[in-house]
Amino acid sequence: MNIFASGIGSAGTIHRDGNILVVPSGGCLPATCVKCGTPVSGKPLTMTFRWHSSWLYLLILPGLLFYVIAVLAVQKKARVDVPFCEAHRSWRIRMNVAGAVLLIGSVPASLLLGAFDIGGGVVALMAVAMAFSGAVVLAIVGSSLAPVYIDETCVRLKGAGEQFLSSLPSSPVSPYR
Repeated sequence: MNIFASGIGSAGTIHRDGNILVVPSGGCLPATCVKCGTPVSGKPLTMTFRWHSSWLYLLILPGLLFYVIAVLAVQKKARVDVPFCEAHRSWRIRMNVAGAVLLIGSVPASLLLGAFDIGGGVVALMAVAMAFSGAVVLAIVGSSLAPVYIDETCVRLKGAGEQFLSSLPSSPVSPYR
């Protein structure tokens, strides 16, 4: 199971650093839900995480295009197979569907409201509110596990449940002990 897109690094021990989940390159998460810690029998969800240094946000000031180009050039990526129990997996699916419906549905809803002779300002406000709500729901679902740092040796993630984290060692265990 290749966790990192680059495949660089060696397998290590998955551990916690406070409330941060540390997954070394080549590491495999245990078959327990990362949110509640219950055993998982199904296939894990492969998630691709992207991270860049926070100083790059300063590039938004001169222009969004500068920021996007710089982030695409320097971002780090990691693929991790993340186990979710059936309850948390179905919650993610429901929230993704709800967010997408709100976001995409804002266009036909505004056309439909416009056909009922409702004021243009009210229609625009409702369309923007629906689109914004959908984007927020998708962002919250997407950040259920979020990268704090990624390099060639490991990925550090926030958002794992305390029950899952409590089953992990607090520091890496050396295989040479």
